[in-house]
Amino acid sequence: MTPLADGSLDPQGPVAEAMAELWWLMLGLGVAVFVAFGVLLVVGLFRRRPAAEQESGRQAPNRFGRWMVGYTWVVGALVAIGFLSFGLWAHHMFAVGLPALVLSFFAAASMAIAIPAGVQFAAWVATIWSGRPVWKTPFLFVVGFLVIFVIGGITGVMVAAVPFDLQAHDSHFVVGHLHYVLIGGVAFPTSPASTTGSRSSPAGCSTSALAGGTSGCCSSASTWPSSRCTSSG
Repeated sequence: MTPLADGSLDPQGPVAEAMAELWWLMLGLGVAVFVAFGVLLVVGLFRRRPAAEQESGRQAPNRFGRWMVGYTWVVGALVAIGFLSFGLWAHHMFAVGLPALVLSFFAAASMAIAIPAGVQFAAWVATIWSGRPVWKTPFLFVVGFLVIFVIGGITGVMVAAVPFDLQAHDSHFVVGHLHYVLIGGVAFPTSPASTTGSRSSPAGCSTSALAGGTSGCCSSASTWPSSRCTSSG
């Protein structure tokens, strides 16, 4: 147990490292669950018709002007992300002195998860590009989701490289990456999905000004750590 004289555990001992790995395993899977929930909400926005048109029985397109491109690929990519999420937890611990083989495995897994995420992003962009999106509240949040979440993914691939991670460790860059992933992958999809298509919500459910303000607040919350990184560096 490597106890110290005061009865506490050695912060650099094997027990502390095991507890850290258990912590990051649970937290990493928790983040994956939250992001998967946000992705499913976005998929629902791309496939959902307005409630009034569903009740009338008309086969009208959704708010993006067409059905989602590559729906099967998006679902398969989501399954692949869930599978890869079980091999990512140690990328939070690159600076603790793990063996080179362990570093290589988790770095490769952390970079590989960008492939299914890229498939999803390509499908969403193709849907918007080939459709006729309606510039209302849901679409504004979807655009915010795509932009902020992609930045979170790019910064994630950057810290997946062990040499860069050792330099960015314990800095605002890592904090910014966390904000981009959680706010982009959870806050932006949840905001429109919680109101769009609800029977108890009026059509339009919120004005464009309110949507822009909320989107701006989410964007500011996600970009503030990165601004701190540049200003303090």
